[in-house]
Amino acid sequence: MKKILVCGMSQNLGGVECFLMNYYRNINRNKVQFDFLCNSESCAFEEEIKHLGGKVYHVCARSKNIYQFYKDVNEFFSNHAKDYDGIWVNKCMLNNIEFIKYAKRYNIPKRIIHAHNSNNMENTIKGKLQGLLHYIHRRSIHKYATDFWACSRDAGSWAFPKEIMKGENFRIIHNAIDSEKFRYNVDTRELYRKRLGLTNSFVVGHVGRFQYQKNHEFLIDIFKSIYHKNSNAVLLLIGVGELEDKIKEKVHSLSLDNAVKFLGVRNDVAQLMQAMDVFVFPSLFEGLGIALIEAQVAGLPSFTSTNVVPQEAKITNLLHYINLNESAIAWADTIVDSQAIHRELYVQASMDYNIKSAASKLELHFSNICNK
Repeated sequence: MKKILVCGMSQNLGGVECFLMNYYRNINRNKVQFDFLCNSESCAFEEEIKHLGGKVYHVCARSKNIYQFYKDVNEFFSNHAKDYDGIWVNKCMLNNIEFIKYAKRYNIPKRIIHAHNSNNMENTIKGKLQGLLHYIHRRSIHKYATDFWACSRDAGSWAFPKEIMKGENFRIIHNAIDSEKFRYNVDTRELYRKRLGLTNSFVVGHVGRFQYQKNHEFLIDIFKSIYHKNSNAVLLLIGVGELEDKIKEKVHSLSLDNAVKFLGVRNDVAQLMQAMDVFVFPSLFEGLGIALIEAQVAGLPSFTSTNVVPQEAKITNLLHYINLNESAIAWADTIVDSQAIHRELYVQASMDYNIKSAASKLELHFSNICNK
């Protein structure tokens, strides 16, 4: 059995966390076992991880106490590095690559860095500093990692130099999902629409953390235009984040309080998607956008940003690209016109995005690289 130390889990129930758990639930754990190293006091899915046989280790966050962070990390790797065949570090940007550095220092033989985004997630002074660190580490990451993975070529290009992208150790790992879980179900749709008071509504959906990348301000502008065309329209926002209060203020200023529902973190996203009529995702940048894969498999007409969301996200003809230079009214016109599109009863994800087959491939990748 191969033992892999996985880094990238946080206390937030986000895209990377769900991606990792999708694979952990479906991989053959008699052949490949994951343990998780988290730089937070708690970890998403921690109890489930333990139930599945994995261990969860915690170190202090570097942003909280830099001295304690390095002390904890050094102590962990000095005690546990010998237990692992490989380390799999999942990052949205390379501002902090200490786990992969310590893995090399303490001789973990295979060291995988996995890119999950295609741009800087914060448009702030802090974000610009993180961006500077990202570009510095991008030039030196080859000194520490042995293998380079990404969710799309766009994400790979953001994280790795061209030489790595062309090399034999670069690989695309698809953000696979449980297709059956998202399969369209009329009974679930009716139940959730009734439960949420949406029986006669045109339901617009969005799943994403409230942060700069997800472009919620423009999403609200789009919905305002949709609402002006159809007063039965309702917007479901699933997620939390640092910009949530700001978006709530904007919703209130536009007198849309009764038409926008903030649902927070949910463990029933698949069921909520059944209640939706369309899915809108106007991101400023994306590594892939796993929510778009889920929405298409749920049979939802989906709308996202041209030249921003990678073409790999288009697994069906249900995904439509619109330029961010277009006005909110233009987006709304296209979305409202989609009411004529027949909701697909079932969309089968391609084998690349089907978690059963993708988990088998990942298991093989781990076996191959750990046997080199």
